[in-house]
Amino acid sequence: MKKQISIILVLFAISIVKLQAQEGDSKEPQFLFDSENIQISGFGGPTVGFSSLDNDFAVFTGGGGAMLINQKFFLGGYGEGLSTQHQINETRVSCPDKNTIAFGYGGFWFGYIYKPHKLVHVNINTVAGWGGISLYDDEFDVANMEHCDKDNVFVVMPKIEMEVNLTSWMKFTAGAGYRFTGGISSPLYSQKMFNQPNIRLGVMFGNFSPNN
Repeated sequence: MKKQISIILVLFAISIVKLQAQEGDSKEPQFLFDSENIQISGFGGPTVGFSSLDNDFAVFTGGGGAMLINQKFFLGGYGEGLSTQHQINETRVSCPDKNTIAFGYGGFWFGYIYKPHKLVHVNINTVAGWGGISLYDDEFDVANMEHCDKDNVFVVMPKIEMEVNLTSWMKFTAGAGYRFTGGISSPLYSQKMFNQPNIRLGVMFGNFSPNN
């Protein structure tokens, strides 16, 4: 065992000497990744989604922004909220005067764009984050009132989208996905109400030219 340890120490010492010799031969900085082959840009914009909630047609509005790597990979953030009104039977809620559903979520947004240089191409992306469900009185301003029957949830929504390059700085997106909602604890809500297919339209603004 001592002989094996001695051999390892000798080899380690030789490696250090070789590395020092290489550092003496060249003063150029060394990096793990070749930055000359990496292009970093970004994009963002508004979106509108069409889905259903408790078997009723529902509209979601939101938007997102992301860092774009080599025009193919992106990582950023996304959020959206319910824009249409949906009520729960007042006899089931703890606040009878508040029975309109508020539902919103946001989190990480990441994906891959296939052949982004083509006029029409596709991307595969996922939104993964957190949100909340609550009830409010629709006769008052949603932002300035107290909600009741609050429930915190997590949301994962994988999607596949078509993209159309309108200009080098703007593109149109249209796609479909499925919203998975978990962590629901209140008996007022069920996963079936919020786990629904989703169609999304959007306009993204950014640097979509590989030469800039």
